[in-house]
Amino acid sequence: MTGMGEYCKGIITDICDKIGPRPSCSEAARDAANFVKAELEKHCNEVETETFNGFPAFFRPFLGYSMISTFLFFLALVTYFLIPILSLVLGFLAVYASVFKLFSMEELNIFYYLYPRRKGINVIGKIKPRSDPKKLVILGSHHDSPYYFPLYWKLKSRIIYYIYILLVFALIFFLVIIYKINAQLTGSTVSFMEYLIIIPIIGSGFMTIFGLFFISPYKTFGANDNLSAVSVCLGVAKSLAQKPLNTTEVWLISFDAEESGMRGSKQFVKRRLELLKNRLTACINFDIVGVDDIILLPTKESMYRATHSPEVYETFKQAAENLKIPVVVKKQSFGGTDSAPFSRAHLKAASVLRLSKTGWPTVWHSKNDTPENVKEDKLDEMVKISLEFLSLIDSS
Repeated sequence: MTGMGEYCKGIITDICDKIGPRPSCSEAARDAANFVKAELEKHCNEVETETFNGFPAFFRPFLGYSMISTFLFFLALVTYFLIPILSLVLGFLAVYASVFKLFSMEELNIFYYLYPRRKGINVIGKIKPRSDPKKLVILGSHHDSPYYFPLYWKLKSRIIYYIYILLVFALIFFLVIIYKINAQLTGSTVSFMEYLIIIPIIGSGFMTIFGLFFISPYKTFGANDNLSAVSVCLGVAKSLAQKPLNTTEVWLISFDAEESGMRGSKQFVKRRLELLKNRLTACINFDIVGVDDIILLPTKESMYRATHSPEVYETFKQAAENLKIPVVVKKQSFGGTDSAPFSRAHLKAASVLRLSKTGWPTVWHSKNDTPENVKEDKLDEMVKISLEFLSLIDSS
């Protein structure tokens, strides 16, 4: 034991008690950033903050992407009977609104700019080595907290099939629209294809459920998602302050707006891309690491089009094995972390999560994501592996 479990749990409890839920780019999220900054200043040689613009309302209940998709889908159904070409455009936009979010392609998303900009804050603590730095390692987390996802907690692992069903309804709708447009242009008679419109009409009920219940107005405390990771980074900072590495500089980062399109980590990477290409040895972003038993090192985050660095996750695996702590290395099909922007920029990055034996997290986007459900021993274990990981890199 590193003895950091109690310290880490205390950080989580303090933020939840003093600040509470922290939606992306909110005043509460900025308060959390200032809390983390003050704590990092106790342990780091340098601490800096950076601001960026986020569009968090695009990810909120009733106003965000799920409702936009639903509204546009209904408009497309209505205009199908009047102006099929307009129906095709509206149907495409309905899919675009959610698919581009779900696959983290929001940087291309025109819907962002329908929403007001809000300020997010990233906090970066830097710990210098004993001698001139030859390597740079980033350990990351995020301090914003998510909304409750009621549809997920109704369906759990079956949520992915629900999303696929919605895409099937959309695909059939597109085929029917294209057939209708072609029939009007060629003067073809009505065929069975036009009667298939009943399928997307049925699909509108599924879309209504998606729009209303995918995201709830309930703001979670985000104790595990993702104050657990913030506390681990602070635990590592506190340990390194007492015993710095030899030639490896370590940056401990708490991002804002992970829950609204990974906006904080995207801006961090974009602003420092050349520096990171030249200096970065490894990046690990932690997420939901304080509750479940299985430590997962994803080779890929498929939904976010990210393939992680084998060099990084294999080194972290070796660190865990040195401590006789089991880990699992495999592809992650659902969800993603702040490592995705790093890996998509071809930087050496990987992520670390904890999942239950079902392969899914137990308190993710849940009303139960509270400090009392986070375990000190799991936080301590993650700090311990991280320090071993840094030691391996420093000595290589």
